[in-house]
Amino acid sequence: MVVSCRMGAGMRNAVIWATIFGAAILLAGCTAMSGGARLEPAPHQVQAFGGVLRGVNETQDEPARRRFIFNIHGMGPTSADYNKPLWEHLVRAGYARDNQGAWTPAPLGEGAYRLRGEGFKCSPTPDARHDPPCAYRTFGKYRVDVFSRSKGSVREEVYVYTYFWEADLWALQAPYLTGDLQEPILPRQGIGNGLLKRYVMDHGFSDAVAYLGPGGNLVREGVRGAVCVMMKHAMKARGASEPPPPDPLGGSHCLEVLGDGFEVPIDVEFSFISHSLGSRMLLDALAPYTTPTAGAVGARSVKSDISLQKLADRTRTFFMAANQVPLLGIGRVELISTTSPPPPGASEGRSFLDFKLGKAPREKAAVSPILELDVVAFWDPGDLLGFKVDGGMAQREFEGPGVTYTTVAHRNTPQWAFLFSWPSAAHDREMETASAYRLILCGGDVGASGRLKPRPCF
Repeated sequence: MVVSCRMGAGMRNAVIWATIFGAAILLAGCTAMSGGARLEPAPHQVQAFGGVLRGVNETQDEPARRRFIFNIHGMGPTSADYNKPLWEHLVRAGYARDNQGAWTPAPLGEGAYRLRGEGFKCSPTPDARHDPPCAYRTFGKYRVDVFSRSKGSVREEVYVYTYFWEADLWALQAPYLTGDLQEPILPRQGIGNGLLKRYVMDHGFSDAVAYLGPGGNLVREGVRGAVCVMMKHAMKARGASEPPPPDPLGGSHCLEVLGDGFEVPIDVEFSFISHSLGSRMLLDALAPYTTPTAGAVGARSVKSDISLQKLADRTRTFFMAANQVPLLGIGRVELISTTSPPPPGASEGRSFLDFKLGKAPREKAAVSPILELDVVAFWDPGDLLGFKVDGGMAQREFEGPGVTYTTVAHRNTPQWAFLFSWPSAAHDREMETASAYRLILCGGDVGASGRLKPRPCF
C-alpha cells in the first residue's frame, strides 16, 4: 500500500511538471498575443474615432437618436446568425431587444436572371422560378432587429440590418469546387496544405473570384435593395419597428424612386459595419452607377445619386474589419480611352464617399448633414486574407473635409514562434472579440501608452 501511494504521488508530480513544462513551451512560442489595438502608422494624426453608438464629438447629454446599423459579412463559410455577437453586445450596453426580425429575400426585379456556366446543369427552357445557380429572382436576404434603451423621457432606438449573401454566392461556386472539396486531406494533400487549400482558397478567395465576375452584379443589386429598405424605414416615425416591404423591382429601382422624396429626420444617423469581402461589396453597391432604366443604356441614374447623397450626409461611421479593399481594388482598375467613351455600365471611378468628400455633384438636402464621418479599417498583421491600406491610397480614396480614415492594428489570435497565426482565426475573429466590438460600438481614444482604449458608452 505504501509503495502504491508513493507511485501515485510520483505520477502526479510528473504530470504537474509536464504541464508546467508544456505551458512554458507554449508561452515561449507565443511571440504575439491577441488584442492590443493600436493606430497605424504610429504616431497617428488621429487621436480618436467615434463608434456606432456614439460619435467622436457626441456627448452623453445629447438628445436621443435613432441609429440604423447595416452589417454585411465577409468571405468564407458563414452562418446566417453571424451578427449574434453584435446583438449580444448591444444588450450588454444596456439596450433591450424589442423585436427579432424575420429573414426577407432581396428581390432582383420582375423576372428571373438566368445564368450559364461550364459547370452548371440547367434546363434549356426558360423557367421563372428561383433556382440558383441557373436562375435568380432574389439574391441574399436581410433581417431587422430592433433595440432600445431609455434616455431622458424618450427611448434611444437602434435598428440593426443584417444582410446575408453566402448561400446564394456559394451556389455559383459549388459546381466548380465540390470535387476539390471532396478530396480527403489525408493522406494525399497533407494536413498543412490541405487545411490552407480548403479554408483559404476553396472557401476564401473563391468568393472574391465569384464576386468580381458577373455574379457581382446580383450581389450589388441585393445589397442596394436591403439598404433602400433601411432608408425608407428611417423616414418612419419613432417607434416604428416594422420595416417597409422591399421593392419587387429591385434595389436600383428602389433608390431611383426614392430620389427627391427621401428626407431623413434630424434625429436619424446611419452606420455601416462590414467584414472582409463585404466591405468591397458595400462600397461598390453604394457607388453611383449607370442603369438602363434611367434612359439609354449606360445613362447616369440622377435620382439614385440624390438618394445616395442624402444617405452619405447622414452616415456617421463606416467600419471595415479584416480589410480587403486594397486587394479587390485591383479588380476595379479602369480602362481610360481618349478616343472613345467607356463601355456602358462603367462606374466612372466614383465612390459613395465622394458625396461626403464633395467630389460629386450635390443637391441641396433639407436636413443638415452630419459633418464628420469616421472610416475605420481593422487589420490583423497575421491575417493572410486582410490587407493594409497604403497611406497614399487612404488620402486619395478616403480622406478629405469631414472624412477621416484610420487603420487599427488589432491581433485576433496569437502568433507562434514568429512563424504563423491560425489563418481562419486571424481573419474571422474580428467580428467576435469583445475588444473589437467595444471599439466598434463606442469608438476609441489613444492612451498614453499608444494603445487604443474604448470610449465609455455602456
